[in-house]
Formats: sequence, C-alpha cells, structure tokens
Amino acid sequence: MSYGFRRAVAGIGLLLLTVFCGCGRAEADPEVDRALRTEAAHCFGEVALAYRSPGRAEVRDASGAAVGFILYSASTEEMAQGFRGPVPAAVFCDADGKILHVTLLPNREDTSYLAKVAANGLAEEWCGFDAARAAELPVDTVTGATYSSRAAIESVRTLLLRHNRN
Repeated sequence: MSYGFRRAVAGIGLLLLTVFCGCGRAEADPEVDRALRTEAAHCFGEVALAYRSPGRAEVRDASGAAVGFILYSASTEEMAQGFRGPVPAAVFCDADGKILHVTLLPNREDTSYLAKVAANGLAEEWCGFDAARAAELPVDTVTGATYSSRAAIESVRTLLLRHNRN
C-alpha cells in the first residue's frame, strides 16, 4: 500500500508546531493537524508548520528557512464527496512548488476501497509536477473504488486549482 493513502497516525513527535496568527487564526482541525505533521515529517524530516491561511501551511526547517508548503482541504467546499462523505486531501510541495507527496486526510471512506486506490498508485500520479501542470493531468479513477478515487482526484484538483489562482 502506498504511504500516501494510509491513514496518518499521531504521535510521531519529530515536529514542532508553530502557529502564526496574522489576520486571524488559520490553524487546522486537531485531527488534520496530526495527519499533516505526520506526513510532513515523512516528506521533509524535522520541520515546523506555519499555518498562514486556511488550507495552506508553510514548512520550515530548524533554521526557519522555507523548505516547502502544504495545500490541504480546509472546508467541505474543497472536498469532493466519496461514497461515505467528504474526502479531504493534502498536497506536499517543495519550496519551488514541485509536488513531493499527495495524501488523503482522515475520512469515512471504507479502508478496503482506499487500499485499492493506494495499490493503483493514484497518489504518485501528481508527484514531480508543479501545481499548474498537475491540475491539468488526466488521472483515471480506480476500478472497484470509483467513488473513492473520483473523490480523491477531485479533492486534489480543487487544491491545485486554488493554489494556481492565488
């Protein structure tokens, strides 16, 4: 199973969470925050997350230098509907905007369908591309997990399109 679509687990402890409050708090939901920190540690190592706006977190190394950013589903409007409800996603990019990792955030989809999605390498479809190109990629749904994979694809595209507009 691809790491990108496994459910994130809490307790990794490698990360310091730094929340910057510019125009108001932009923190992620606690369950989403745990998932983002776990995945960020996998992608970047020991880093800090700075939530700058809902749906975006900057990733900084120990010296405070920006090493990347995370786009994540911050509202149900940005989450496509799977078979059992909204399917939030997160896209991890390096400082140049190249996609390093894509994952689904905690959701209510059946784990057997998510396993099919992972086994088919859906998360890797976007890796290596910048957000503008990745949003245009033709990505096929996974047979036997159509609702879940369609929701994952739509949620990721929504994040990429939001990023491209800003």
